[in-house]
Parts: sequence; structure tokens; C-alpha cells
Amino acid sequence: MLLPKQCYGNERLRSFISFSRPQIILAAAIASLPGGFFLFVFNYLRMGMRKHAFFCLLFAFLLSVGLVVLFLSLPASRIDRFFPLLSCVLMFFIARSMPAFSASWLSWLFAVFFALIWLAFEIVLGAWLYQFIHG
Repeated sequence: MLLPKQCYGNERLRSFISFSRPQIILAAAIASLPGGFFLFVFNYLRMGMRKHAFFCLLFAFLLSVGLVVLFLSLPASRIDRFFPLLSCVLMFFIARSMPAFSASWLSWLFAVFFALIWLAFEIVLGAWLYQFIHG
């Protein structure tokens, strides 16, 4: 469902952190599925749905931990190259049923910025968990 822009507080700031479906799919391409869920957190916060935002943030964190552990414990293969494509396809179908907003040009920059922050979190998490898995 595509939601209209709502006027609460500073509309200009809120339009920067309101993400559309293509932006969420781009975040999934950059930072895997948890990157897309991380942008859903901002959409839920904009709508005032804090419980949903907390659930999405918790789900993104747990999914990140699970994916990092999975990739560190499995041997490398050619199939790993298709994971970003699989993430985009899955996020496309998930994003169809989640709230999204119309996008402004500056929110594209914020979408990439937040996805890169989440990717950096996943890299640090992977480096930290690598010590425990490969001891």
C-alpha cells in the first residue's frame, strides 16, 4: 500500500526519511535483506507505529546475525554471488505488503547512506563473530 505524505512536524525532514519500495529494494541489494528491513523502521516511525518499528529493527538485527553466521560457517561457492539478487527479489515481494511512501530525490541519498551504515554493521559483526566460529 502506497501511503500519501502526512504532515506531522517538520515535513521537510520527514520526507528525507520516508522511503519508497524501489529505495527499500536498493537497500536490500546493498546490505542484504536486513538493510531493507532497516528502512522499514523509518517508515513505521514516520507513521507513529513504534512497536512495528521495534519489531522490524529486532528482526533486521537477528537476520543479520543469522546470515553472518551462515556465511561464515558454510564453505565459499559460486552460489554466493547470486545472494544479492535473491535478496532483491525477496524484498520486492515483502515490500509489496509493507508501508511505503513516495520518494524525494534526497531520500535516495539517505536510503543509500542508511544501507551502507547497515552494511558496515554487518561487516563489523562478521569480523567479531569470525573469532568465535573459526576460533
